[in-house]
Amino acid sequence: MTAPAPKDLFDDLRQGFADVAAKSQHVHINTDKINAYASLIAAQPAPDTLDDGNHFISGNLDHDFGYILTLDSINFGSGYKPALREEGVDMIEGSFYFTIARRLKSLFETTPLTPRSAAQIEDRNVQAIFGLDKGPSSRELGTLFAKAVREIGQTITDASPSSKMDSFAYFVTNMDGSAAHCVQALAAVPMFNDVSTYNGQQIGFFKRAQIAAADLHLIAGKNGLDLFRDIDRLTIFADNAVPHVLRTDGIVTYGKDLAAFVDTQQDIPFGSAMEVEIRANACHAAELIAKAANMRVMDLDHRLWHRSKEPQFKASPTHKTRTIFY
Repeated sequence: MTAPAPKDLFDDLRQGFADVAAKSQHVHINTDKINAYASLIAAQPAPDTLDDGNHFISGNLDHDFGYILTLDSINFGSGYKPALREEGVDMIEGSFYFTIARRLKSLFETTPLTPRSAAQIEDRNVQAIFGLDKGPSSRELGTLFAKAVREIGQTITDASPSSKMDSFAYFVTNMDGSAAHCVQALAAVPMFNDVSTYNGQQIGFFKRAQIAAADLHLIAGKNGLDLFRDIDRLTIFADNAVPHVLRTDGIVTYGKDLAAFVDTQQDIPFGSAMEVEIRANACHAAELIAKAANMRVMDLDHRLWHRSKEPQFKASPTHKTRTIFY
């Protein structure tokens, strides 16, 4: 059984975002634009976030949970994208996320992973599955993917009794119906432990742990199960796409130095003041937008992420950070 989640897990995350926003030197939130922007986003139709064209949805709960946990264990690599393009890695509709989602879907349609097989998967197999064998950057990312898959597989087998150790469903359904428990359990896995230090303060984001909780809840719903009672408590899933949308739409403004780094595609180190401020201000701005729109933050994130795929947002670069967390 998973240990009790911290009482104020999501409150702690939100307080961290607010603290960074209050001290930021490189990013500014244009609060005067929040209400109008909230009305604009609320008027947009809700996207089909977990569509069966790009994702594996079989009706077998164990396989579906296994697909989601595997997908979100490797839902990173945005900072590698320019190098992957140079090495000739094929990307569906120019999207690295949809590429890995569909390639993993193809695997699960023929040979669904189990926790045990995930824990034993080899680097070369993962590189081949995702087409990450074209050059040094793609092979490096493929090796990280393999490590992440093995890590989540081993975590689940270690946390389950011998009779259930090859069951993704056992792991997921023993979260006491709580997204907070799920995020806490995943954040204990090293490659999910998305925390940075800013001015001596620990700032948690838990992007992939939170998106995994959201995706598990959504795919459970497609199987007729209401999984997490506190799903409304999730924050946004801080990556590079949502901050880019908020910047392009004028909700956040970057200082001169940061803007130059982003616009010229210079690497912004993970955990640096600039990088933490980009993500934390996007998270805090999202809280203000969601409140003004009377919308769940999770639903706002889905709208903003899908908005990032529109031509006006693809016309300029997102910030570039090589990290395992997004």
